Amino acid sequence: MLQKICNAMSVASFVMSLMVVTGGGIMYMKRVEFMNNMILTLQDQMVDVIQNQIKMPNVTGPALLK
Repeated sequence: MLQKICNAMSVASFVMSLMVVTGGGIMYMKRVEFMNNMILTLQDQMVDVIQNQIKMPNVTGPALLK
């Protein structure tokens, strides 16, 4: 009976370790895609912010008014 419990705990431990290693590997492989998406999102947001802050003048001034 005790041997069955120990075997079950051993299998459960192996499965959990395998899940942790697999999850870490997947995250390691996906980190580049995640960072690229984050950088592209930030660039798009910065373009919108900068365009809203810079106002183009409606009148060019006295250079064209003669």
